[in-house]
Amino acid sequence: MSQYLTDNTTKFLKHLDFRLYTEDEYEKLERSSPPEIQRSDLSSTVLQLKALGIDNIVRFHFPSPPPAKNLICAVELLYALGALDGKGNLTSPLGERMSEFPLPPTYAKMLLMSGEYGCAEEVASIAALLQVESVFQTPYGQASARARMMKRKFEVAEGDLLTLLNVYSAFVESGSTKHFCNQNYLHYKRLRRADEIRTQILKMLRRFQLPVESCNGMCSK
Repeated sequence: MSQYLTDNTTKFLKHLDFRLYTEDEYEKLERSSPPEIQRSDLSSTVLQLKALGIDNIVRFHFPSPPPAKNLICAVELLYALGALDGKGNLTSPLGERMSEFPLPPTYAKMLLMSGEYGCAEEVASIAALLQVESVFQTPYGQASARARMMKRKFEVAEGDLLTLLNVYSAFVESGSTKHFCNQNYLHYKRLRRADEIRTQILKMLRRFQLPVESCNGMCSK
């Protein structure tokens, strides 16, 4: 009898739809999520369209037309970065080179300018690390405190970007081994992926005949 009740209770519960909000709040929700193009940064999209020779972005037939204010913000950002001139045309060579990077325009500009400061290798490392998920492991239980302590070895007052650079530099100096990552609670596969992306970025910078130099060494506390 008890088994019969349990089976029937399970079947009943499967037909119920539990939510963590009231029915009134549910009715206020949109029936579907708006298309990504209508809620995301369009600077990369606009830059690619400009590179393809499409000048009138406003009249371009998007599958799901984004809000005009989003397009204006994207154009203003690209102008501020120097990728577009005052007439909205792609600049040469900066804008043209930025459009070739498979990265957000802000990262592309950062990489293209890094050679002037003699730190292209370090900036390429940081940009690559920002393309993967967090390289720090977040274990539970007693290991959590240990992981936080190991992370402090890499942290610097200058901020998270230089902390990531310290992680990558130490990873390379260790021979890029899994053992180093396990000891320091780091994700080996993510660091390896970042290393591959970094190699591709440096190839692009060299193709543009830009100086690829290192400012040498990890950032110290």
